[in-house]
Amino acid sequence: HRTKPIIIWDLDGTVIDESLYKESTQTVFKNLFGVTTTDEEYAHHFAEQSYDAELTISFLLSKGARLANLSSLKHVFDLIDEEFKNFIKLGRVEVIATSLKLMQAFNALGHTQCLVTGTNREIVNEVLATLIPNYFAHIITREDTFWQKPHPHPYELCVFKLGVEAGDCIVIENSKEGLISASCAGLKTWVIEHAS
Repeated sequence: HRTKPIIIWDLDGTVIDESLYKESTQTVFKNLFGVTTTDEEYAHHFAEQSYDAELTISFLLSKGARLANLSSLKHVFDLIDEEFKNFIKLGRVEVIATSLKLMQAFNALGHTQCLVTGTNREIVNEVLATLIPNYFAHIITREDTFWQKPHPHPYELCVFKLGVEAGDCIVIENSKEGLISASCAGLKTWVIEHAS
């Protein structure tokens, strides 16, 4: 095993505050479908389900939304991402200060760090350009994996790209889906609380 473990970070809710995803989703659903989404509905149908497409369709239909073309749902997620990118540009998205300090400390100590996230690459690029330094040797985003968390593939892919053993890595996560993904890939995990 390596003397210095590789640190693999999740992004949303671990490095940056993800609460504005809720506002982004609520705004798009209201503007596009006339559907009002409560905080409780968001938590149950989206935050806990990693924006599963089939569950999203079921939710929208249950709220009376007219989905003329169900294949256009990807466009809905693109609009949510665009709304969130606007929040980043407006300075509304905040970095979790504890995570940033840890990242800086790991960098100073010479640890290799990576990022594994279900967020798209455009948002990741915006975050790296605006909010946090790019300390990452490898970045795995939504576009890089066929299966998303809680499937182990995102973390397995990162380990493969690093050319190391799973036991050489420590994952820092905040979500149940992320912890399942990392654990099933054979990686050690640290849970980080929402903190600033």
